[in-house]
Amino acid sequence: MRYYWRMVIDLESPPPAPPWPDGVTIRAFEPGRDDRAVHALVQEAFADNHDYSPLPFEAWRAAMIEREDFDPKLFLLTTAGGEIIGAALCPRYERMGWIRQLVVHGDWRRCGIALGLLREAFGRFYRRGQRSAALVVDSFNRTGAKELYERTGMRVERQHDGYEKKMGAGS
Repeated sequence: MRYYWRMVIDLESPPPAPPWPDGVTIRAFEPGRDDRAVHALVQEAFADNHDYSPLPFEAWRAAMIEREDFDPKLFLLTTAGGEIIGAALCPRYERMGWIRQLVVHGDWRRCGIALGLLREAFGRFYRRGQRSAALVVDSFNRTGAKELYERTGMRVERQHDGYEKKMGAGS
């Protein structure tokens, strides 16, 4: 009924510089300042995913920020007009770069924000000596994410298939 793709990229050389639209800037996450705004953006961005259940703020914070691998320098935020419009939330892993969540506000999709965030994350991983990066994307993602990732040079490394069996009444 659905697939999850683990996508990877080999970082053999520094990636191209991110192409930011006019008025868009990038900065690192500031704990205590950005927590709730980023949580709200993540909830909004994933709301149209199949079977998505909103995650309460405290649960999201525990899963994303209150972890040993949290590094605010790897939580990349794009802003426009003082508002956070995109985020690439990357834990600090030693072996490879990992993008746990990549989100863009609905009004800013298809403007190059996700591409810029990916290239910025890849560049930071490369400068840290990491020569590969990965993420997971859901086949029910309706934003064209898989195609965007492929355009950046990512490829499907693994596919996880999900099955559903309809049971008759009384089963």
